[in-house]
Amino acid sequence: MKSFLPFFLLLLLVNCASITGESNQPISVTVKDSKGNTLKDVNCVVVNDKGAYEIVAPGFVNIQRSAADVTITCKKKMIILMD
Repeated sequence: MKSFLPFFLLLLLVNCASITGESNQPISVTVKDSKGNTLKDVNCVVVNDKGAYEIVAPGFVNIQRSAADVTITCKKKMIILMD
């Protein structure tokens, strides 16, 4: 058990940006419809007090770390074909 402790502590340090002092935070964005199906090619904007970041969901974006709330707004273009 003692041999796993240093490895476990190393994992904690590597995975926590606040401990390592990194200024960016990766955010994963996935958009689902009312049936729970994942939508593709959805244009989203992730906003916090440090800036606005564009992403096409599903996907990841790195935002500048902040203690403020994050707001995500997404829009999907729909093409309707009429006969």
